[in-house]
Order: sequence, then structure tokens, then C-alpha cells
Amino acid sequence: MTATAAGSPAVQRVLQLHRTAGNAAVGRLLRSVITDIEVPAAVNHTHAGVLQDDSGLRHERHAGTPFVRDRFEDETGVDPSDVRQGNIGDCFFLSPLMATARINPRRIYNMVRGPIGESPTGGSVYEVKLYNAAGELVTHRVDDRFVTGGDGSPRYAQYGDNSAKGPELWVMLMEKAWAAQRGGFNNMDFGMASDGLRAVTGKSSTWHNIAAESTDTILENIWQAVQAGKPVVCNTPGTITGPAQAWAATNRITLIAGHSYNVESANRTDREIDVANPHGRNHLRALDVANFRMIFEWYGILDGSVR
Repeated sequence: MTATAAGSPAVQRVLQLHRTAGNAAVGRLLRSVITDIEVPAAVNHTHAGVLQDDSGLRHERHAGTPFVRDRFEDETGVDPSDVRQGNIGDCFFLSPLMATARINPRRIYNMVRGPIGESPTGGSVYEVKLYNAAGELVTHRVDDRFVTGGDGSPRYAQYGDNSAKGPELWVMLMEKAWAAQRGGFNNMDFGMASDGLRAVTGKSSTWHNIAAESTDTILENIWQAVQAGKPVVCNTPGTITGPAQAWAATNRITLIAGHSYNVESANRTDREIDVANPHGRNHLRALDVANFRMIFEWYGILDGSVR
């Protein structure tokens, strides 16, 4: 360093920070401030006659880390169990996200980068890549401020695992980027799972009406998709049927109407399908294919592998 450089105001300011506030303050000074971040508005509308108005809730910082590797998880830290849907009907995005994370965690890991800098309010900024309707990658810049309930917890997608660095945020960051891409959380409160599959993978999907297929056909289609590394999403009807309600009551399972689930695995020998719920609970494991046919109305298979 030259004598002139050493005497410059900028360098003197850094040296002063070293003396008075330590390395943390210096790091903050040198961290770039990014102003072109996206802040999608909270839900504020009526659905099925019920008002959901989150517009008065604060966007609060939830300092954490994008990925946390828990026991038995992939080295990236991405795991389908990290997905836990919150108080918004975006199962049509979170279920495809969950299915893709199960097959190829690295693919999801590569869609989130950062922190790349600091937001004007002091939060960490991340870059999240999602596909648009044309199958093109779009990069969103979002920070770690999220719509927050009165109890201090995230209103929408919840934390993944926890660590010494704070909670795992990759699901929340991807959900926020998806809201930004759709023009606000209002526009992702219920939608088509085919859109969610495309946003996560860039690929189209083929949908099957379950009533039009035999149990053998359903099991074979889903088994082949699982073997090929193709995400499978299955949707319940708008009203759960009487037989399905009776089955759920007997098995102490809560079924959600108009909800997107996703397939974990399929067993042709036992004729069973394991189905996961993006709520993080009420999974339908070892589900007989005949009961699968009774409970669900549609299933969709991605038109290509994500391995």
C-alpha cells in the first residue's frame, strides 16, 4: 500500500472501524448494498368467502442460512422434509418443489445463491432462479425479510432445519421469488401444479384423470415415472368424497380438498404408493393403489427426468 493510499479517507475510515467496532463492522461497511430487490406484497383477498388480509403484517428479517445439512440428508442440505407449507394455498408450487428436491437435491441447491450483498434495510440478499412460462430461467433478487405473524414466525413457508447460524431458508427464499415472479403472494394463493412444476424444472407435464384409468395403469405409470426420476404430483378433488372421508376417519388421517400432494415412491409388488404432503404432516405412506384412486382426482408426471 502506498503512503498516499494509506492516507486516503476511505482507508482511514476502515482503520478507524477496526479500532472501534472490530472486524464485523468492517465487513458490514465493505458489503455491497443491493437496491434492486423484489418485495412481493402479502396476501389480501377473499377466497371461498373467507377474507385473508395479511397486508398489515410486517416484512421482518429472519436471519439464517440458505442450507442446513441435518443427519442423513444430502450433502447440499436440501431435503424434501425442509418443505412445510404455511398459511397460504401454494401447495401447487411447494409440492413440485418437494418432489424435485427428493430426486435431485443438487438441482435445487444450484437455484439459490448468496448472500450476495445487503439490502437497504440491512438484510441479506440472495439470488433465486426460477423458470418462466416459456421455460426460460429468470433470476430474482430477494432478501431475508418475510411476511411475519404477530408471534414472530413466518406467515407463509416455514423454516427448514435449524443450525448455529440460524434457520434454514431455502424454501422461504424460493417461495418469495415465486411470489415476485407472479406479481405478489395474492397470485400464488391457489393455482395449477403444472405451473409449479414448470417454475421449478422448466419442463411441461402430462396430467391423467384418475377416474379414466385402471389401478394397474395408474400404478405402472407412477412406478415408471419414479424409476425415471420424473416428479409426480397428485391432486385431491375440490370436495373429498364420502368413501375417502370414511377411509381418512378410520385411519386418523386428515385429507385436504383441492390440495397438491407428491409421490415419494411406488411399489409394484405390494401395490402401494407413498404420498407426501407439503404441509409436512399427514403423509399417506404405504397407500394401497385402490385407495390412491379413491382419494385423488388427478396426477401429473413431468415430461422429463430431473436427475
